[in-house]
Parts: sequence; structure tokens; C-alpha cells
Amino acid sequence: MRRWRTAEFVAVAVFLAVCAGQGIVLAWPGGTVEPSAPAAHEAAASPSPDVPLDIAGSGSNLPLVERVVAAWRAEEPGLRARVHPSIGSGGAIRALRDGAIEVGLVSRPLRPEEADGLEVDWYAEVPVVVACHPAAPVESLDAARLQSIVEGREQRWPDGSPIVFVAREPSDSSLLAAAARDPALGDALRAAFASGRFPTAYSDAALLDALERIPGSLGVTDLGQVRLRGTLRVLAELGTKPLGAATRGTPRGAAARLLERLRHRETRVVAEAAGYRVLP
Repeated sequence: MRRWRTAEFVAVAVFLAVCAGQGIVLAWPGGTVEPSAPAAHEAAASPSPDVPLDIAGSGSNLPLVERVVAAWRAEEPGLRARVHPSIGSGGAIRALRDGAIEVGLVSRPLRPEEADGLEVDWYAEVPVVVACHPAAPVESLDAARLQSIVEGREQRWPDGSPIVFVAREPSDSSLLAAAARDPALGDALRAAFASGRFPTAYSDAALLDALERIPGSLGVTDLGQVRLRGTLRVLAELGTKPLGAATRGTPRGAAARLLERLRHRETRVVAEAAGYRVLP
């Protein structure tokens, strides 16, 4: 009965987060497109003495954490751990406080009202980048030119093909990191979202899917997701952002073991090859 209630609680928490704008919908003027949503990655239902470990949060953390959990599961087939699709840093904090998950993945500093009673293990940093469609006719892009694009002053690539900027909501952690480094660019990125002139992705997965599908497209994301996906190109670096795993109080049991594995030597090799910097 306990397992059923926990699973239902997580499902409801994820659903509510989606409804609150944390979901995986790509909104385009005149319609919406929903990218394929990955199911939660769950271990085989072998008996385990541990409490099930539900993990959810920022999409920036997911590619690396999914690989860590998959390697852990290969060693312990009875492991009951689930990595849920992205619900954002804010969604992770709410789900963690509601008891729906044991580990909340975050990719921005917590606000004072969010931090009370929580512990965050900041295990890595990752560069924030401008990524583009594999065939976009450009090799690099500086912040000034990106600002020109999002302000609508530059609308075509040098070969005459259209530029399609895919916006993110202003609370996205990559946009926050870019704005902290370049406030003028941050203002332009927020205005791009508010203008309604651009397709808007409400999750990392939606953004990456859009950049793969839409010729001439570009958007702001992080280097780790781009490299681990392996299909997109990077045009510029706009700063860095932290990656953390939050728990209610001191992590124990499977949650503590997950945090240990995030710093294993094997994890470090994969992470650093993808552009993450694993912290001591």
C-alpha cells in the first residue's frame, strides 16, 4: 500500500508541476507541439530492503543523473529508484517539501524561502551555451549577435535562411545564469519570451527536441545536455550554473548513496567528458 501511495503522489506532483508551467510543452504562436516525453526510469521490481528512491527536478541534471542511476542499477538489480521527467528546480523543491520525492534536482541557487529545512549538495557546475540545429549555417555566435537576434534586428542567417530562436520562460536556470553574466542580454531574453514572437519551450527536453527538428533554430541551454544528446552544435558560452541535489534534512539511505555516486570516479569521467565540472 505504501509503494502505491508514493507512486501516485509523485504522478500527481509531476502533473501539477506541468499545469503550473513546468511541463514539457513547446508553445508556438497559433498552436502547441508536444515533444516525446520520457517515462520515469525505474528499476526492475526485485525485492529490496531500501525505501524506493524517487528523484525529480531540473532537466539540466537529468542526463547525468539518469546515467548514474543506470550504472547503479546494473550493479544492484533490486534497486528501486526512479528518475522522473523534468519538473524544474521550483517543481523539485515543492515536490520535495510535499514528500513526493526523496531527492530534488536543482540548477539554480535556492531563494531564502525555499532553502528552509533543505540541504543541497552542489555536486557540479556546467557551462550555459547557445546551441543550434545541426545544419545551422553558422559556426559561432557572440552575446551581442544573440541579443540582436532575440531583439528581432537580425532575422536571417548569412545564406538567407530564416533564424528561429526558441525561447525559454524567464525562470529557466540557464537564462538566469546568462542574465547574471550579461544583464543586457538577460533583459533581451526576457523580452523575447514576453513578446510572443518566438516558439517557447517550457522544459529542457522540449527545447532540445525543437532544436533538432527546426532548421535554422537556436536556443539557450547547457553544455552537458548538448554533449550527452550528441546531435546539436554549440555556438557560444554564456556563463555557468550549479547543479545540486536537495534533500529534506541530512540525506540518508539510498539518497545518501546517490550523492556518493555522483562523485564516483566513473561519474567524473563521464561528466567531465560532457563538459560538467564535478565539485569536491
